[in-house]
Amino acid sequence: GLALAGIETFDHVFIQCRFPHQAIDVETTNQYGFDPGNKKNVLDQFGKVTGFTYVPAKDYHKRKTIDFKKIYFLAYQNLVTFASQKKQYQKAAHIAYMIKMGRNDEKGDTLFQQSLDNYFAYFFNQKQFLAGLNFINACIDEFGFVNGFKEKRYSFLSGLVNQFHDFEKGNQMEKYLVQQNNLYGQIKDDKAFSDIFSFFIFRWVEYLNSKLAFELSLQKIAELNEKVDHPGTIKLFENTLYHIQEHYDKKLKKYDETERLMEIAIKKLNSYQSSIKKFQKYHFVNQINDLSERSQYSEAIKMCQTALLQFNQDDFIQQILRDLYVKYSLFFYNKKDLENVIKVSEEGLAQFPQDYTLSNNYQAFLNNFLTMAINENNLPRARKIVNQALLKFPKNSHFIKVDQFLLSKNY
Repeated sequence: GLALAGIETFDHVFIQCRFPHQAIDVETTNQYGFDPGNKKNVLDQFGKVTGFTYVPAKDYHKRKTIDFKKIYFLAYQNLVTFASQKKQYQKAAHIAYMIKMGRNDEKGDTLFQQSLDNYFAYFFNQKQFLAGLNFINACIDEFGFVNGFKEKRYSFLSGLVNQFHDFEKGNQMEKYLVQQNNLYGQIKDDKAFSDIFSFFIFRWVEYLNSKLAFELSLQKIAELNEKVDHPGTIKLFENTLYHIQEHYDKKLKKYDETERLMEIAIKKLNSYQSSIKKFQKYHFVNQINDLSERSQYSEAIKMCQTALLQFNQDDFIQQILRDLYVKYSLFFYNKKDLENVIKVSEEGLAQFPQDYTLSNNYQAFLNNFLTMAINENNLPRARKIVNQALLKFPKNSHFIKVDQFLLSKNY
C-alpha cells in the first residue's frame, strides 16, 4: 500500500505520499483550484503540465505531520463551519467539543472556544440573556472560570437586568439575582455583581417612587446600603426624599406624612445624617413657604425661628426670615395698619439691623403715613408718626423738616 501522512499548515491540510527517495504533496485545493492542469499559467508552451509543484513547499509555514485521527477531526471541522454559517451555533459548539476532545491540542481548544464565543454572541445579539446566562453557567460548571467566562457571565446578567421592566415582580427578580450571586463562592459579592445588583435596585426604587410607594423605596435603599457600598446610593436616597416632599409637602400639603416617612429614614438610614438634615430643613422651608403664600406671616415667622434653632442659624433660613419680615410689613402697610407696620418693622430690624431693604421700606412707609396725615390735616397723628420716625431715624432730613413744620404749627 501507499505510505501516506497528513500535513498541516497554519491554514490548510493535505496528504503527502511518501516513497523511499521522495515525498509528494497531494494537493486537492490550491490557488489554481481543483484541476490546476487546465490553467494556462501552469502549462508549458506545448500545453502540457510542467511537472513542477505549483504551490511550493517553502510557501507553507510551520508544516507539521499529523496523524490520521486529526485529519478525521479536520473533516469534522467543516461541519462546524457549515453549522455556524446556518446559525446553528449550539450544534457547532457540540461538534467543536468532540473535535477538542479528539484532537486534545491547542487547535482543538481554539476551535471550541471560537464556537462557544459565536454561541455567546448569538445569545447576546438576540437579547436572549436568560438563556445565555444558563448556558454559560453550564460551561463554568464544566470547565471553570476560563476564557473570560466570568466577564461574559456578568454581561448576560447585566443584559438581563437592563431587559427587566416588570417591577411588580421586583421581589422575584431580586431573589433570582441573589441566587446567582450565591452560585459561585469564589466570585460572590465581587464588584461587578454589586454594580449590577445596585443598578437593579436603583431602577426598582425609581419605579416605586413613580407609584408613590415611598416606604418600600426606603426599605429597599436601606437593604442595599447594608449589602453594597455603592456611591450612587446616597443620590438615590436623596432623590426619594425629594419625591416624598414634592408629593406630600408641595402637592398635598400633608406634612405629617412627610414627617412619618422621614422618621423611617432616620431609623433605617441614619448613616446618611447629612442628607436627612438637609431634607428636614427643606421640609421646614416648604411649610414656611406655604404659610407665606397664604399670608400667614406670623405663623411662618415662628416656624422660621424654630428652624433657625434646629439648624444652627442657617444662612438660607436667615434669608427666608428676612424676606418674611419684608413681606409682613408690606402686608400691614397695604392695610394702612400703622401700628403693626411699626411693630413688624422694628422686629425685623432687631433681627437684621444692617438690612437695607427693611430700613428703606420702614422709612418709606413712615413717610407715606406722614404725608397722608398732613394731607388730611391730622396734625396730631402726624406728630405721633414723626416722633416715631425721628426716634428710629434721627438723621433723616425729611423727617427733620416735617418735625420743624409741625412745631411751626404748634404741634
